Amino acid sequence: MRRELTGMSARCTLNQQSRNAISVRTKVYYSEEEKKNLIPTTVIPAKYRPVFEKFSHFNIMQSRVFDRVFKHDETLVVSAPTGSGKTVIFELAIVNELIKQEMKKASSSSSLASSSIDVVDNSFKVVYIAPLKSLCSQRFEDWQIKFSPFNLMCAELTGDTNNDEIIDLRRISIIMTTPEKWDILTRSKDFQNSMESIRLILIDEVHLLNDEGRGPKLEALVSRFKMAYKTRGHSNSFRFIAVSATAPNSSDIAEWLSEHERVQYDLSSRSIVLSDDYRSVQLMKKVIGYHCASSWNDFLFEASLNSKLRAVIEQYSEQKPTLVFVATRKSCYQTAKKLAEDGTFVGRNYHLSVLRALQNTLKDSKLKENILKGIAFHNAGLTVPDRQAIEKYFHEGHIPVLISTSTLALGVNLPAHLVVIKGTFHYVNGECIEYSESEISQMMGRAGRPDYGAKGRAVIMTKKQLETKYKKLISGTQPIESYLPKYLCECLNAEIVLRTICSISEAIDWMNSTFFAIRVRKNPENYNMDPLWTNERIQEKLQDMIKIELNRLKRLDLIQVCDTGNYFKSTSLGVLMAIRSLNCSTMEKLVQLKGNETLQQLLSLICKCEEVASSSRLRSTEKRCLNALNIHDKNEPVGRSIRFPFNGKIAHDHAKAYVLIQSIFGDLEIETSLIQDAHRAIKVGERVARCLSEVVFQRSESFRLVLNSMTLHKCFRAQMWENSSYIARQLPKIGTKLAESLVRANLSSFEDIENTDPRKLELFMGRRAPFGKQIKEAALRIPKYEISIQTERKDKYGGPLGVIVEIRMKNYQLVERTKVHNVLLIVGTPTDKILFKSLISERTFFIKDGYHIVQVNIPNYTSAYLHLISDYYVGIDISYEIFPEFGAAVSDIHKSISIRPIDGYYDAFVAPLPSKEEDDPGDIELLDEAPDRVLDSDDDPWDIPDEELEDVFVWQESS
Repeated sequence: MRRELTGMSARCTLNQQSRNAISVRTKVYYSEEEKKNLIPTTVIPAKYRPVFEKFSHFNIMQSRVFDRVFKHDETLVVSAPTGSGKTVIFELAIVNELIKQEMKKASSSSSLASSSIDVVDNSFKVVYIAPLKSLCSQRFEDWQIKFSPFNLMCAELTGDTNNDEIIDLRRISIIMTTPEKWDILTRSKDFQNSMESIRLILIDEVHLLNDEGRGPKLEALVSRFKMAYKTRGHSNSFRFIAVSATAPNSSDIAEWLSEHERVQYDLSSRSIVLSDDYRSVQLMKKVIGYHCASSWNDFLFEASLNSKLRAVIEQYSEQKPTLVFVATRKSCYQTAKKLAEDGTFVGRNYHLSVLRALQNTLKDSKLKENILKGIAFHNAGLTVPDRQAIEKYFHEGHIPVLISTSTLALGVNLPAHLVVIKGTFHYVNGECIEYSESEISQMMGRAGRPDYGAKGRAVIMTKKQLETKYKKLISGTQPIESYLPKYLCECLNAEIVLRTICSISEAIDWMNSTFFAIRVRKNPENYNMDPLWTNERIQEKLQDMIKIELNRLKRLDLIQVCDTGNYFKSTSLGVLMAIRSLNCSTMEKLVQLKGNETLQQLLSLICKCEEVASSSRLRSTEKRCLNALNIHDKNEPVGRSIRFPFNGKIAHDHAKAYVLIQSIFGDLEIETSLIQDAHRAIKVGERVARCLSEVVFQRSESFRLVLNSMTLHKCFRAQMWENSSYIARQLPKIGTKLAESLVRANLSSFEDIENTDPRKLELFMGRRAPFGKQIKEAALRIPKYEISIQTERKDKYGGPLGVIVEIRMKNYQLVERTKVHNVLLIVGTPTDKILFKSLISERTFFIKDGYHIVQVNIPNYTSAYLHLISDYYVGIDISYEIFPEFGAAVSDIHKSISIRPIDGYYDAFVAPLPSKEEDDPGDIELLDEAPDRVLDSDDDPWDIPDEELEDVFVWQESS
């Protein structure tokens, strides 16, 4: 006999942007025997029970791990099925820490029994790390409600969080972040000051270690945290709690995470692996093999499954929600089209009327075609409103069948009764590869939720010859491996910048603290090592790997080595590589510039960098529209066509990025499926362009190169060309169409907008009051500069030897001061020589009543170009050409020079500087041993800037 027991709530985020979550009360079924083993929530002190108020008992999985999480303080790794309630493990660990903090101050144990909520000490910190922004959003929505009564402030820090929006970490108690953002945060000075207060690090989906692209980031930052505690001698202990749906070798992860703990426990107690029996809803798994002709490739085989898919859905879905995972965006549409041709899945008129209303709101024409049949698809090519609408209606049960690319398995919390994996490969980095066990498990884990009954179903459709393989794979025996060696150079550089590593011995200690060091000894063949090697031989190999990468860093001038070879430190280039999170291959491209590159060549260079090219993978279906975009139309207004067409057909990833970036810069219309790729390329490209401008400023003597690199970085930030007429798009609430309407009214500068009546602005844009006033006020807050130039002294013939440049911010009292930007003042000659360069902060004008004065030395008989360039706004730059005038009276200072405003593209009127060859610094002669050290918190053995590493420009003035 089975009875009902109210279980955990199921949460689903319908609109991730607005963070509006819906909590649904669900029912979980337990037998009488199972119910006896459940732990009631009454064992939690009364004041903390509201955290678990949605259920009366912990479920089977939570009860199984309760003692280890709540009554002990050691590191713990839990591998449990998707949908088993692993989030509660994190909440139990946080409550346990709250109780520990309270007990330190409590005068008696009776205070714990109090039902009132007393504010506890919030000086400790909890870090929650998840692979996806959506998971961080879900935890933020939930935990800010649950833990705010205990004076714990929560903050969500992900890729959507701008650096300007990151608030003081000292005031935050619970941080929700992704590995990439946490990596950036751990490189900041704020983190270094707050690290000792971290007590809990919660890692969700720890099997991310098995991801070739993102796993090394997670592995490196965890190892960094452990090494920082070791080298800095922190006394306070901290605890790791890691959970995963697929971690068969969880004991290896537990060994890696717990080696910092002073008291060594039995590793078997540090890791708990739970089978599917601990799911609140049991999951039936099925693998079906189909014939695949020898002449078929993976795409043809997957297409052949379209005719077999309906039978699988009808057999296993029980007319309940079904998710179908496919390999590509194109397959999403083709699969949906085939299912719709074979009939409808809508069985009630009510759902049909709801779907008609939904159809009218959708923008994608292909999505509209099949929606009335109860079939929809979901991929990254849809607009955000379309994706959100599809997610909402599928969750509410109005869409019976949803077809998606595999990215949905981790990205969106949309469970179903039936999950079908149509084909066991996907398209990654330009090639077809099979799903990993982790990916298969994540997709199958979407099947089965209490809302849909006591059982869920997952079906894998694969080739007949692979049927046996996948039957073994779903049993969960594939271990998690490390991909750290692929990014070892980047990881070492980051640790050297942070002073986690300062010697060869510390580098080896750091290597031994990684997950890679554990797995390489247990599975050496996976890392191209002989399985017969002893641990001593493997250790020698690890030391050789360290030395090879350190020598690579030295050759690129990213580190400096002391005379003895014992210690090394980061150079300014190494700091830039670390804070911009760039690959070593990208830095190699940046430091090898010749000095005569044009704006077009710099853009091409950025697009060829691995970070940018990999963000815009080219699909065969996109080539036609990309080639159509790749046309320069001289009849179009400035900035409204591809400025630098790609030479040849679009056939590579970097060519796609090259065209898409210019399409955004030029406000061109591009297909919906390309919009997300374009903005991703812009976002990544801005990071590379910023580092490029910083490297060039430090190293280059070329006037042209410094000017072009700074200009290109600003184009990426503003997402438009520096000579665009559509500058109004930088104002709030102004998009491409409204900017076009202002240009048609001959309002192509901020000054034009400021001098126009608000009513006329509203008339031009088709908007109502007070929109015109708001736009005018926004334009008034954009900084406006003017320059005056005077001779400071002359030579014996009356020619100018130096000039005084006075820069005035005309509206400094109106400029917004919450986000301070910079302007670059650079003076150079027609022969490409730099006479003066300086980066001036807006703060300088705020404290000097809007003025800033500099002196520039100009050689005899030389004309010069002067540029004042904002690093943030397009449309406010100033350029002058300075001419020396001879024959004027020596006493007549003001007539010894003349200036002429100039416009246009800088490459057209400056001669290139011959390229220079750099000497090869040679290899590092590293000693095998170096003395140990304990680095003091205020120990600073070399000159690293005092400002936040994330915001610093390591630039120098040239006199």
